[in-house]
Amino acid sequence: MLCTGCITVVQGRLTYINNASGHYRPNEQQLALAVQALRSQGVDISGLTVQRFNPADQRNFFWPAQSANDFLKSQQGAGFTKGATNADTIAEKIRAALVAYETRAGKWWSRQSEKSQDALRSLKSEAYRDNQKLVDQVKFLLGDSDRSPYNSNTNIRIKADGELAKQLRKCFF
Repeated sequence: MLCTGCITVVQGRLTYINNASGHYRPNEQQLALAVQALRSQGVDISGLTVQRFNPADQRNFFWPAQSANDFLKSQQGAGFTKGATNADTIAEKIRAALVAYETRAGKWWSRQSEKSQDALRSLKSEAYRDNQKLVDQVKFLLGDSDRSPYNSNTNIRIKADGELAKQLRKCFF
């Protein structure tokens, strides 16, 4: 089984797919594999909309919808598609988001949570010089991956509706 979720077919054309499954909870890499498998079987994905379920976020259950091609490009850094170089691009966006967040957090009116402060320090540390590990750790902190490249405990995950999480999510689009 590659993935579970919801698909929509309109007049014989696949138009929508997501990984929203109540019990199985497939991750975004499994969704990417399912889209790739459909494409390899001759399914036209040019008009396909992909939406990822976000179980960690209690307010926004889904990430913003993307075209199938954009979704697959965003997964290149995860090593599931050819030409896996996207981690470098995403890592640059993450570093820029961290600087912007740190600048904003230094204002008198800003109130950072302790977890956000810890995550910011951790992500900026020397341990995160490897782009792929940085991307993987951010996915873990956001609750979008079950594994941390540093075997971190899940209790370090940041609040899904917090400002740091919002800024980091934007890096993947």
